[in-house]
Amino acid sequence: MPGSTIPRQNQYVKTLLQQEGPIAKGKVCDGLPNEMVHTMVENQIEYDQYNVTSCEGVKTLCQNPSCEKHCWNAPPKTKQVIDTCKEVMKTNRCLSVLDEYLLVRKSYKSVITDDPYEDELSYFHRLLKAKFKSSPFGIYKIMIGDYKDQELEGEIQETRDKLKSADDPTVKGFLKNDLFYSLKEKNTNYLPKAARPYELTENEKTMLEKMFREQHVVEQDTGQWAKYTIKSCLEFLFGSYPGVFDDLCMLFIDDELDEDGDPIFTEEELRVKPGYPDGPDFYKGNIMYDINEGLDAFFSVSSKTWNEMLYAFDNANVSQLDKQRLKQKFLVMLGFLDALYLDYLYETEMNSW
Repeated sequence: MPGSTIPRQNQYVKTLLQQEGPIAKGKVCDGLPNEMVHTMVENQIEYDQYNVTSCEGVKTLCQNPSCEKHCWNAPPKTKQVIDTCKEVMKTNRCLSVLDEYLLVRKSYKSVITDDPYEDELSYFHRLLKAKFKSSPFGIYKIMIGDYKDQELEGEIQETRDKLKSADDPTVKGFLKNDLFYSLKEKNTNYLPKAARPYELTENEKTMLEKMFREQHVVEQDTGQWAKYTIKSCLEFLFGSYPGVFDDLCMLFIDDELDEDGDPIFTEEELRVKPGYPDGPDFYKGNIMYDINEGLDAFFSVSSKTWNEMLYAFDNANVSQLDKQRLKQKFLVMLGFLDALYLDYLYETEMNSW
């Protein structure tokens, strides 16, 4: 446009970077008008594609000392980009925690169920395993950033006490380093409310626990396999989003095949089952996993498949920001239920001794 100052501003940034190198990164927004900085933020997201890579760009820009004030006071369009990216990073946290948990769960479950097992966990994963065992709903609490590690708190206080009395500069350096990493771990475990992924409400937690506890409590002679299945949990949380609910159910259908690859039940046999074709045991005539089977199925695949499963939420008629929150709700639901599941397996194993 006539009189535009953008070419001059672009040259300013380019020259600054050439002259000062890495130091200039902290000054990248100095001298730039609000409008240009806001455009820079929005341009991190190409073609409305919100992903970890593009949102890392938004995060890096907004954390730059010279840019952050522009992000704090952003106009609605830019603020929507920033807020949505915050939710993308929260979703990524859930996936990352579950990915770390995957190896621990495989090891932990094999011990509980007395399967052939060789403990090949790293030191990091053994610590992670200890957290799951020491805290009710350990994996869920770590996902949402509501986990307080009392042992770590003790270590932090002990290091601080040693630091106060230390005289040797070398010793002080080591203690400061230890304190830095301990505090970093604490901040990862226990996030401020604004930084936490979706937290289940008390009603949601109560109902999910009820479904888990009573999943196989069915009246005799009804012929029903389960009172609640994974479909029940999905319907409870996502039933108001028909497209999402349909797609999620498709992910948890039992293949109904025996070890030879033949159907276990014929359609005629299924037709006489209570609830066919759309009761708790069925989805459009297909057999649904019960809750335990659904959890085993989810944790039997890779994190790449989990990302593909989350495409189901693209059908939701909601904003990009709310799609991310729905994804978080789905992931924390599975984490919450799996904490119950492993606790149930552990109690069952203990009672059998």
